[in-house]
Order: sequence, then structure tokens, then C-alpha cells
Amino acid sequence: MAHRWKVAPLILAAVALVASPPMSFAQGKMRFGISGFGGYNSYKMDDINDQIDLTNADPDVTAAGISMDKISNGLSLGGGLHAWVTKDFLCSLEYERLMASSKDEGNSGGSPVTVELKVPANAFLLTGAYLFPSTSKSRFGLGAGLGYYSTSGTLEVSAPGITLSDEAKGNGIGFHLLGVMDYAASNQVHLGVRAGYRMAKTSDLEDSTGAKLENVDGSKAQADWSGVMARVGLTLLFGKAE
Repeated sequence: MAHRWKVAPLILAAVALVASPPMSFAQGKMRFGISGFGGYNSYKMDDINDQIDLTNADPDVTAAGISMDKISNGLSLGGGLHAWVTKDFLCSLEYERLMASSKDEGNSGGSPVTVELKVPANAFLLTGAYLFPSTSKSRFGLGAGLGYYSTSGTLEVSAPGITLSDEAKGNGIGFHLLGVMDYAASNQVHLGVRAGYRMAKTSDLEDSTGAKLENVDGSKAQADWSGVMARVGLTLLFGKAE
């Protein structure tokens, strides 16, 4: 039998316990800045959604009237350091928090019960982008990069006065390809828009006992944040453009 998060025992236990830069940049003159951004992302999450299906099919979960939705998208927040290596090449080192969760509420034994699955990612991204020459304040280009992704996901069951949880951990390396737009609102403030595709999947997920989570077919479960990524952010540049 495939190993998975044991949701029903958590439910029963809980119930029991509660009865762009200006073109005048000099070639080779680097300029630095700090950025903050928000984004929207789509996810594959096939294995995680299989786990949700297994959870929803559990008789005790069904009896409680709980049916979690599959995870297919989520928001993100982040920030980092930007460096204009030349007037046309931008390099960025950023942290991004990818949010991915599903939640539902039900009733078991006369007590309200909430089940929530969270599989967020902490992503550390390195990206290089080339912006095509232009005299306009708006510049467009292409970028690519790689990232390190880690998750400490939780399956949490709560009832009045008590919360029980189990976890799943994993990490992996990812890659991304982007279209980039940079708008120089002023000498110091730039608006940035990025949109593209991310390929990022963890290693095999392990629960709190160290056991690897398995899918119905016996393969090891992984968290997969692969999908469309889009973001909008602001960059505050230091110094003056020459």
C-alpha cells in the first residue's frame, strides 16, 4: 500500500481531544539596486494532487464532508539584488516565496474540523537578462536562470482547541526562461515585468518519520512548481546614471 499522509487518524485524534536603465550608462560601468516584487504562478503538482485525491477518498474524510481542491496555482512574494553589469545586461540574485495550498472545512462527531495542505517553496534564483538596445524608457529583452527550491510542507488538521500536523520535506534545482520588460520611471526607480516558464521539482518527499511519500502507482511523490511564472516589481537603483 502506498505510504501517504495519514489524515483520518489526525481528524479522529483532534475530535477526540476536543469532545530599465537609461541608455547613457557607460559601457562596463556597473550599477546596483534592490528590488521587491509580487507574482502569480501556475503549478503542475501531479504527485501532490494525487495525495489530495487519496486524502479526499478516505472514508473518515468523506464522512466529515471534507474535499480539498487540487493545487494548480499560487501567488508569490520576493526581493533581491539587481546589478546592471552593462547598459544592456542585467543580473539578479533573488529570494522568492512560492505559496501553494489547499484547504477545506467539515464536521466530525459534532465538532468543526479543518484540513489544510501547504506545500510552499523557498526559492533562491539567479537570473541573467539581455535587454535589446532602445532609446525609449521601456526596454524589452530575454532572460534565463536557475534556482534552488526547498519545501517543508505540512498537512494540518485542526478542531476547536487543538491542532495536529504532519510534514513533507524536499528540495531540488530548477530552471526558468523569461521575457523581460524594464521601464525607467526615474533615474532611481525602475518598474520591471517578467513572464515565462519555470521548471522546478523537488527530490522525493519525506514525512516527519523519514518515510518517503508514495503515489498510487508506487512511485515516489515530489512537489512540482513547474509552470507559468509572472511578476511585477520595483527596483531602487543606487548612484546616478552617467
